[in-house]
Amino acid sequence: MVESAKFFLSCADCGPSGLFARLLGPETINEVIGSQHALYWRIFLGLMVPEALKCHVQMIDILAQDTLESWGLKKTVSVMEETLKFSYCTLIGLVCKKLLPSTPEMIDLMKDAQTIENGVLQFPIDLPFSPYRKALQARARLHRFLDGLINERRAELAANGEKRKDALDEFITHKDDKVGFLSNQQVEDNLVTLLFGGHHTTALALVWLMKHLNGNPQAFKEVEEEQRRIFLGKSSTNYNLTWEDTSQMPATLRAVNEILRLSNVVGVVTRKLTKDISYKGYTLPKDWMVHVYMPPIHLDDSIYPNAAKFNPSRFEVPAKTGTFIPFGYGDRICPGSALSLLEQMIFIHRLITKYRWEPVNPNSKTSYWPMPSVKDEYLVHVMSI
Repeated sequence: MVESAKFFLSCADCGPSGLFARLLGPETINEVIGSQHALYWRIFLGLMVPEALKCHVQMIDILAQDTLESWGLKKTVSVMEETLKFSYCTLIGLVCKKLLPSTPEMIDLMKDAQTIENGVLQFPIDLPFSPYRKALQARARLHRFLDGLINERRAELAANGEKRKDALDEFITHKDDKVGFLSNQQVEDNLVTLLFGGHHTTALALVWLMKHLNGNPQAFKEVEEEQRRIFLGKSSTNYNLTWEDTSQMPATLRAVNEILRLSNVVGVVTRKLTKDISYKGYTLPKDWMVHVYMPPIHLDDSIYPNAAKFNPSRFEVPAKTGTFIPFGYGDRICPGSALSLLEQMIFIHRLITKYRWEPVNPNSKTSYWPMPSVKDEYLVHVMSI
């Protein structure tokens, strides 16, 4: 199973599925191939290297604190709803530092991103009031907004040359030796991909992480002690987390990795064959779709003993190649994995050093197969400490 997943996720003749081009755009990194994919990959990778992410730690930290402070004003909190806002606002700051995440305009954009997400895997028949039609309309609104934003930033750069060190700048100013600067559509489609691909998965992972830490005293204690050491190392209670602080969170990172293994927030990756392929005695015809499911690997007891149990200590030893693939594998691995991990560690630091939470329905069921779901919406009571 592991070898099959590695083969189809890294095979040069297993191309993009084509499912995302309809709504994200033809120039999204998810759908282009060859030199075009390599070009966009270099830009995305440049956004996610440590030197670039260091510039966003303070922004993510402030958003985490603002999100959690708002929880204290509510009797109960829908964790998924709140973590969606947090992860979306993080991406807005990454895309364009100039935008303010809490404005009505940005909230409308978040709703449009969610509408597109709901429509991507729908049957693409453009009927009134269908999820696909609503997604098309949301994409048109995003086009108008982003096209104006791109033109405005191009004008600013031409006038004063000042860069803001955000994704918008990186895509606009990147000059390739062969194709020159990117067009508005190339920039726009990949910004939409950032908004689409990065907020729901991180939010869902945080829901599962809170749920399992609350139900596992040993793991909670290890993460709490680690985060408390960082907290006590500060000279004031009014402090900002730093990149160096996040490198001192191995127990938290193990818990995050275990949640990604258990929950499989991206449960399936689809590839479309660009030519006939022979594999283990079978011939798979060109244009067939191959679906690679993560749960059979991540929940295999022969790879992870007692696999259905939340046990972060598994990751004290690095997983073998191909057995831990929450962000995919091969050349098309998710470029935003480092950002997602950073968001989760910062959020957990602020949560666990200042708050405690109890589920409204402690008997809610969890399910990991065939796809992750929270059977009962995860509502919690939150208390300051």
